[in-house]
Amino acid sequence: MKFLERRRKDDEGLHYPYIVLFLSLIVVISLSPLFASPGIGALLLTGFMFVILFTGIYALCERRIPVLAATCIALGSVAGGILFLGFGISSGFVLQYALMILFYSFVVFVILFDLLRSDEISSRTISGAVCVYLLVGFVFATAYFLVENLWPGSFAFEGSLFSEPLHAYPKLLYYSFITLTTTGTGDIYPMVDGVRALATLEAILGIFYIAIFITGMISILTVRGRKKE
Repeated sequence: MKFLERRRKDDEGLHYPYIVLFLSLIVVISLSPLFASPGIGALLLTGFMFVILFTGIYALCERRIPVLAATCIALGSVAGGILFLGFGISSGFVLQYALMILFYSFVVFVILFDLLRSDEISSRTISGAVCVYLLVGFVFATAYFLVENLWPGSFAFEGSLFSEPLHAYPKLLYYSFITLTTTGTGDIYPMVDGVRALATLEAILGIFYIAIFITGMISILTVRGRKKE
């Protein structure tokens, strides 16, 4: 009987929307080299970004107001993508990716709020925490991509500037995550002070997030152990 009660409790902690969002982020990271393909790279990038918009909204499905807000932001980003890819309007590109940054940040905020209210470690909290970490990487990757396209020459890869900023997203996504994880391979680096400051901020956030997340898990496990005693 106790086993069934424990199993039921674990099932209640399983949160498929977070898992779906996590899987979509992993798929985009895995397939990101395709976004550098001549001709279809920008179209593929936009298509996969729209997938993240959908799974991001799905991740917030339990809260009506955040879902409505996220949907409005997502629709604005989709409209920007259509304006840029369909009609060649450059301001549509800025609108699309600026709203993508806002969307990622909003989803991070809502999931974090959900995690901070939890008093136990479950598949829900773990998958949510991983989603937040990955989304932070996407926030900065998209910001770097937008900066590189607005101000070409903001980054250099293996000593050379990007010849096609529109195809730079895979490398900037890679740069974002090696910065977030403080791996720092050194093959890609910022050329502008403002971007260096942004990269520094990302590295600090990555370190603090991991430290706080691990500390939080230890605290929860400690409290749970004391309750059992």
